[in-house]
Amino acid sequence: MAGDTFECTMCGDCCRGFSDDYCVLVSREDIDRMSAHLGMDRQAFVTAYCVDMVVDGFRVRRLAFDRSGACLLLDGNRCGINAAKPLQCALGPFGPLWDGERRYDCMQGDFDIDKLTGNIEDVFGNYFEDGAQ
Repeated sequence: MAGDTFECTMCGDCCRGFSDDYCVLVSREDIDRMSAHLGMDRQAFVTAYCVDMVVDGFRVRRLAFDRSGACLLLDGNRCGINAAKPLQCALGPFGPLWDGERRYDCMQGDFDIDKLTGNIEDVFGNYFEDGAQ
């Protein structure tokens, strides 16, 4: 029987290996939450931790990463802003932008993908109801 839930192993793999083609997109709400969590002015946070890019003619903002592709907010193998991390990260590797590739060891289990990806609205609602704003 396939598992209904994914459990983070805190390997940090999903916070590494980023590129312009594979990155964490952030919303205004994500930025407001993260900057407040770090006690930073919104613009200072954007300057330090974000990069603007154009995708299919739309301007989007992503989290910055270092030369090795690791998120700048990664602290060892853990998120340095876990309580305020972007929604894309909070949804885990099977989130709404998942491309179907099981690129991390923690994704190799026998998961019921429909159950993991089919409740994005529930997860989204719960994320904000749990006080992560």
